Amino acid sequence: MKVAGFCAGLLVLCASQASAAVVGFDALISPTFSAVASPYSEGGLTFSVARTESDALGSWGQDSEYNGDRGGATLLPNYGDRLTVTKTGGGVFDLASFRLGDVYNQGVAGYINASFTDASGTFSEVLRLDLNPGLERFVINRTALLSFSLQYNPSFQIDDIAYDMATSVPEPASWAMMLGGFGVAGAALRRRRSVLAS
Repeated sequence: MKVAGFCAGLLVLCASQASAAVVGFDALISPTFSAVASPYSEGGLTFSVARTESDALGSWGQDSEYNGDRGGATLLPNYGDRLTVTKTGGGVFDLASFRLGDVYNQGVAGYINASFTDASGTFSEVLRLDLNPGLERFVINRTALLSFSLQYNPSFQIDDIAYDMATSVPEPASWAMMLGGFGVAGAALRRRRSVLAS
């Protein structure tokens, strides 16, 4: 029983190295349209466009027919600029998914140009919006990103960005401690088997 508890503790320790988060732009919830300066940070991510005007980004009011997340908030590049997302303070992150919709929430089909940058370079793909009003979930599942960017004319709105702070490679001391723990667990199992066999 002690061995099982020890192994469970090791699994929790390994799993806790990543911290999952969802950025839902709750800080932008407002009854009316809100102008948002670039860059804007929330939930460990920073959102920016090339423009520096105080209304370079925006968010529809929570009851606006244009809001793809009624009662909540979304973020939009106000002039159709390329929106770039990075980890606040720098570093890498794992991107699981996000939700996108056309800027006026009218179900306008379109193609969003997406770029994903990691240590090996930048990879582009096209994300297709469907004809339905509201936000559509896009599953991305890219790891160790330095940034990602999206662009669509006239614009788009984004919400519910699910990501993890990417774990760095463990240091040698961490590996040694983990391997030592597995060795102790294996020895305890062997000892237990020999006791039961007697």
